[in-house]
Amino acid sequence: MGMPDRLAELRAHFRRPRARVVEFPGTESIAIAPLVSPLRLDILVRRDWFGFRAAQRGHFDADFEAILEASLRHPYGIWFREVVAGSVQPEFLASEQRFLREFAARLRRSIAL
Repeated sequence: MGMPDRLAELRAHFRRPRARVVEFPGTESIAIAPLVSPLRLDILVRRDWFGFRAAQRGHFDADFEAILEASLRHPYGIWFREVVAGSVQPEFLASEQRFLREFAARLRRSIAL
């Protein structure tokens, strides 16, 4: 199987509807760090972005364009461009306008959390 076939397969996998998962409360605490690093860089850059936003919340809450601009230079923005748009959602790179629209939507969803 060639690389384009594998990428198409991965994209299709991530677009499939997910089965509902039943969750039960745990009885023991677990260490998260070994689960995250090095395979889940996305979690680390998002965590850092939330800290970055919290430190500047008063300024950014009043000016979404400022947080968008600053976030493009933050590791979260770089990760989103290189990994999400570069590998998983290449259609986001059809134009810079499209990329900015998609990244802005992602930031708005993150802020809504």
